[in-house]
Amino acid sequence: MNKINQELEEQFYIDEFLKLLDFPVTKIKRGSNPPDFILTLNDSRIAVEITEFYSQNENSMTYPRRQVEAEWSKFRKEITEKKQERIALLTTHCFLTFKTLLLPSKKEKEGFIDELFLFVNDYSNNLSQEWFLISPPFKKYCLLEKYLKAIRLRKSRFDTTWECSNVMAASVGLSEAGLIQCIQDKINCTQFAGVDKSWLLIVSGTELSQNMGIPAVENLTAYKILNSTIEKSFYEGIFIYQFMLKRILKWSRVSSGGIIEFWGTIKRSGKFRRHNT
Repeated sequence: MNKINQELEEQFYIDEFLKLLDFPVTKIKRGSNPPDFILTLNDSRIAVEITEFYSQNENSMTYPRRQVEAEWSKFRKEITEKKQERIALLTTHCFLTFKTLLLPSKKEKEGFIDELFLFVNDYSNNLSQEWFLISPPFKKYCLLEKYLKAIRLRKSRFDTTWECSNVMAASVGLSEAGLIQCIQDKINCTQFAGVDKSWLLIVSGTELSQNMGIPAVENLTAYKILNSTIEKSFYEGIFIYQFMLKRILKWSRVSSGGIIEFWGTIKRSGKFRRHNT
C-alpha cells in the first residue's frame, strides 16, 4: 500500500472509530507521523497512533491468502446484496463462524443463503443489542449444519454488513504473541511531545487475515505479558477496534499512580464497561 492510500485508510478508520465512540472531539488533524493524528477533546490534546492487526495463524494460509480473502469477500457481498431484498433482516447483525475455510460450492450458495435468511428470520423478533450465540444442530437447515460452527445474532439500529469468520481465525488468529507483535514497534517509539494523552488504536479491518473472531474480555485480561508490556508504556488508552463488528475493546490507565482498568468493552454511547477479575 502506498503512503497516500495508507493515509486515506487511516483517516477513514479514525473517523469511523470516533463516530462509534461519540466523544465530543472538536478537532482532528494529521500528526507528524508519529503520531498519526492529534485530537482535541475537552480542551485536551490527544495523540493517536494507528496499527492494523493481521493474524499470525499459519494454518489458515494453506491456500494463497489473497485468493481465500477474495472468495470470502465475494461471498459476503452476495449475502449483503440479497439481504437488501429482506427488509425485516436489515436491522439484524449476523456473524457466521465456519467450520473451515471451505465455503459453499456454486451449486450450494443460493440454497445456503436461503437457509440462512429463514434461520435468522426465526430469531429476529426476539433479539437484543447483545450478541446471542446459536450452536449446532441447526435441525432442518442441512447446509448450515454442513458448513457452520456457530451463528451469532443481535439487533442493530442500522443496516450492517454480515461478517464471516472461521474456526481457525477465531481460535488461533488472535493470540497474546500476535497482539504483542502487532503493537511492539508502537510501544517502543519515543513518547509524543506537546500532548496531554496518548492513545494506541489497533484496527481489525475487512480482510480475512485481520479477523479476530470475537475475543473475550476475560482472555485479554489473562494475557499477563501483553498487559505488563502495555502498563510499562506511555499510552493512557489502548483500543482494539473491530471495524466489521462495530465493536471496541479498551485498556485504560486511569491515574498517574498506575491504577489500571482491565480490558473492557465500550458501548456506542462511549460508556466504558469495566471487566476486572
